[in-house]
Amino acid sequence: MNKIMSIIPLAAVIGVVVACIGCGGGYKLQYELSEKTAAKSAKQLPLSVAVVQFEDDRDYTEREKDSREAAGISDAGDYTRDKDFRGQVASEITDMVTKHLRYSGVFEHVTLTAYERSAVNPIFLDSLARSGVDAVLYGRISHFSGYYDHKTGRYVLFVGGTSLAAATVTALLTTKTEKSTVRMPFSSAQFEEVKVNTTAITAATTLGSIVGAWLESVGKRDVGWHTQLSLELVSTRTGSTLWTATGETTDRKNMAIPGVNTASRKQQVAVQSLRVTVNDLIRELSDAEITVTEQPALSMD
Repeated sequence: MNKIMSIIPLAAVIGVVVACIGCGGGYKLQYELSEKTAAKSAKQLPLSVAVVQFEDDRDYTEREKDSREAAGISDAGDYTRDKDFRGQVASEITDMVTKHLRYSGVFEHVTLTAYERSAVNPIFLDSLARSGVDAVLYGRISHFSGYYDHKTGRYVLFVGGTSLAAATVTALLTTKTEKSTVRMPFSSAQFEEVKVNTTAITAATTLGSIVGAWLESVGKRDVGWHTQLSLELVSTRTGSTLWTATGETTDRKNMAIPGVNTASRKQQVAVQSLRVTVNDLIRELSDAEITVTEQPALSMD
C-alpha cells in the first residue's frame, strides 16, 4: 500500500502536465495551403493588388471570455478567445488570406501592406496607381470563433484514472525491496530498502495520460465554428468598387474529434472555418468579370 500511495502525487502531476500540452504560446492562426485544402483560381485576373489590414467588426463576446460571461454564457471557457491565438487576430487573418490569395493565383501579383482602411485616401490610392498597383483589397471580419465542449470533469477522470492505473501497475511490477544486514560488535540488525523505479513509473504515467486523453476525445460533444468575412476590391485609379462579396461558414454539431491534444480543438475548428470561407470567396472571385479602367491615375493637383 505504501508503494501505491507514494506514486499518486507523481501520477497527478504528470497527468496535469499532459493535460496542458499545447496550452502555452498561443495557437498559430494558419492552415495548410495544398491542393486538398486550399482553392486555386480557375483563371488569373491580370491585376496587381495591395491588401489592406482587415477591419475587425466582431462583438467583444467573440473576443473575450469575460464579455461572454457578462452576457450570461455559462460555458464561456469552451469558446475561443483572442488571446488563445498568437498575435493580433485581425492581422493574422489578413496575413493568412494574403498567403491564400497568392497560392490561388487569382491575381497576377499580391502585396500585403501595413496600412489600415482608415489611412487609405485619394492620395494613397494615387501613389499606388502610379507604382503599378491596380486595386486595393479591403476586408471586414464580422465573425471568427470556435467552440469545443471540453467536458472538463470527464477529461480529468479519464486522464487521472488511466495515468494512476498505469503508475500503480508499474510500481507494483518494478519496485523492489532489498534487505541488508548491519553487523555491530555484539549484535546485528537487518534493514529493508525500497527501490522505486521512477523512470519506468514516469513513462507509464505519461503513457496512461495520453491514452486517457485519447479515450475521452472519442466521446461525442458539441463542436461549433463561425467565420464571416467580407472582401471588397477597389480600383486605385477611380476609387470605385470592382468586386465585393461576403463569405460565411457556420455550424454546430454533436461529434467526436479523436486525438490527444484537445486543448486547441476550439482554435482548430475556428481556423478551418476561415479556410472554408476563403475557399468560397476565391472561387467566387475567380468567376467574376472584372474590368480595370485604363484612365489615368487620380490627379491630386
